[in-house]
Amino acid sequence: MTDELCRLLRISREDLIVNLDKSMFGFVHPDDIGRMAYFGKNFAAHTDEKYDVFFR
Repeated sequence: MTDELCRLLRISREDLIVNLDKSMFGFVHPDDIGRMAYFGKNFAAHTDEKYDVFFR
């Protein structure tokens, strides 16, 4: 976790790690979860060369 991500989300590094361990979609807008899961799955399966996605 970078200092900038912690600052952007206004959360401590420790709390951010705990939250992401529970759900990697915890900070994603509900309308974007399906799209993020789709792109994440493709990236993990190496069907996409990069993971370049914007979300709310």
